[in-house]
Amino acid sequence: MRRTTAILILMTSLLLACAPAEIVSIRVIDGDTVDAGLDANIRLTLDDGSGFDTPETFRSGCAAEADLGAQATARLKRLLQDARTTDLDLGGRSCGFGRYCGALRVDGTNVGETMIREGLAKRSKNYDWCQAG
Repeated sequence: MRRTTAILILMTSLLLACAPAEIVSIRVIDGDTVDAGLDANIRLTLDDGSGFDTPETFRSGCAAEADLGAQATARLKRLLQDARTTDLDLGGRSCGFGRYCGALRVDGTNVGETMIREGLAKRSKNYDWCQAG
């Protein structure tokens, strides 16, 4: 009896481990924040948990920030639309403003790294986009 129970537990564990991950819809709020249907938005981070910042689209400090923020938001939407795979890894800690922290990877690459490389984000928590230039 014990052997049968152990085998059943092992088989159930293997089936659960092989089950596909839950598919969630990811809605872009702005270039560094998404909504995945949780009780709070998710502030995106780099894979090491450090932050990156994209220009604000809500309460922008200047016209240049608003324009670049719209570009960053559109780019993140395109990255998600064109993705073959997406992986959202929630760090489980709060990022302030009632948000979770999480790393979002598209086709194996962190979206923050892509945005930084393309000049649409900075390795910073709160970069001053209006003073840049």
